[in-house]
Amino acid sequence: MAETVQISWDAQGVARGIKVTSTLGLSYTYSIKYDQHGAQVHVNGKKDKKLVATAGYVAELECYRFTAVGFQPDRKLSEARWPTLADAAAGAAHAHTKRSNEEAVAVIAAVM
Repeated sequence: MAETVQISWDAQGVARGIKVTSTLGLSYTYSIKYDQHGAQVHVNGKKDKKLVATAGYVAELECYRFTAVGFQPDRKLSEARWPTLADAAAGAAHAHTKRSNEEAVAVIAAVM
């Protein structure tokens, strides 16, 4: 089973949320908040939202990139050159889900 990433858009065509389904079948939802520097990506928890990445335009590379907050992302995803801010935010959500999935597998393996 592959990971799937879905971006949800509001009526004005602005990306507002991301849903990632992991290889374990777990679903994670993320919200996007915009500011003058780009976007913040938050994982939606049961009680609150946790910042997992920031995303913005990198003029030297002429693309969008994300910076992970509190976790080490997969190199391929973190070094990707994204064409839009929404794509960079989705890449960050995908990287966070992938890392969370790997941590869950490690915990399961340790228990067994």
